[in-house]
Amino acid sequence: MNYNTQQEATDSSAPPAAKELMLIKPGGDTICLDNSDYGFVVSPGVDQNKLLLNFEGGGGCWDEFSFQNDLCVTSLERASSGIEYGVFDRTSPSNPFQNYTFVHVLYCSGDNHLFANVSRDWGGAVRRQAGYNNALSAVRWTLANVGKVSSFVLMGQSAGSIGVQLWAEHLLEVFDYERAAVIADSFAGVFPPGVQSLLFKDGGACSSHILAEDMQAKCHAGDITVQDVFSRAIKKNDEVSFGIIQSKGDEVQLVYYNAMVQSLQLNVTLLTPAGLLVEANRIFQGYTNPNFGLYAIDGSHHVFTNLDVFFSAGTLGEVNGSASMQPLLFEWTSMFASHSSKIRNQCAGPLKPNDVANGDRFCDEILFHSPHPFPARTYLVIGAVAFCPVIFALLHRLRKHRMHTSSSEPAREKTESV
Repeated sequence: MNYNTQQEATDSSAPPAAKELMLIKPGGDTICLDNSDYGFVVSPGVDQNKLLLNFEGGGGCWDEFSFQNDLCVTSLERASSGIEYGVFDRTSPSNPFQNYTFVHVLYCSGDNHLFANVSRDWGGAVRRQAGYNNALSAVRWTLANVGKVSSFVLMGQSAGSIGVQLWAEHLLEVFDYERAAVIADSFAGVFPPGVQSLLFKDGGACSSHILAEDMQAKCHAGDITVQDVFSRAIKKNDEVSFGIIQSKGDEVQLVYYNAMVQSLQLNVTLLTPAGLLVEANRIFQGYTNPNFGLYAIDGSHHVFTNLDVFFSAGTLGEVNGSASMQPLLFEWTSMFASHSSKIRNQCAGPLKPNDVANGDRFCDEILFHSPHPFPARTYLVIGAVAFCPVIFALLHRLRKHRMHTSSSEPAREKTESV
């Protein structure tokens, strides 16, 4: 790798996992919402043939109300803290990405990494939401400094989960890789009705080059959703694994949905945990391609892959592990990134119809009723093993019959001679 951009070394007192981090400030039209300089983080891995490009989370700001109530990260200082845990932990042997090169797209724009240069008059000052510009600077730097990789993993948490869903199709086109995976952590994209298209238009995102032409047309027509964009990426890239990690009753997703209802004065019922689960399941039902996987987690915890709970979380919660015969989250993520044939949708709980009357702990019977069958060879092996006792029993009976027949022949001959 040839690092040719202004960079700052991390503090020597930082934890071991963070000492190799480099903060790169690209300048130009990048900026944070507090009008400070923007930067992204790079950490070269032992295996520079593997790349993890991560979109950081940090809330969202869509109006004065959300800005004044601190619903988004606005400074580089806050954005660059706590980036040495979970998938970024170089010290954990359980981390499937331990030796990857990391490019961490920091987030301080409050716009889901989407807006190009939108002026805001919030908090008594003129500000710019430039999440698209910020992310693009990290992408361009990576393209210039990283060649073809054997493993390319796109990931994002919270608002970054929305970001990676929006950027995935474009990034899969411009990067060179042997295999790739996209993992969106903890934001399904449940918004109040009609809000998504308003946010796209308000942010001037309808003409963004990360959107395909048909998506741009839907956006200009006021009929676009994150789900439209992500579903297109999934269907177009059937050789790429796409996955979502989601708590059934994610408390942060609930907060943002209900904050939008209140601040935008929408005539919409506030969302409950059971309502979130049902609406998220409806979204996931639209992604049921063979290359899509879902890991559902009991409880209300928000984000996993960038925290230490990445190693303890399972289908039963962030620290409770998984139900019998189900992998822990880090194990599932490892299989997912390696395109293992063992990957399946995971959920602990009773299989029930997708209805709020069933509460916030059930598993949707459509999503988790063998959504990804095992390969055909697996069934052949299972069938052969199951049929073996029958074959042995038949052979045993045939052998006994032959022995009985052969033993009766001399007696028959003796009778006939008399």
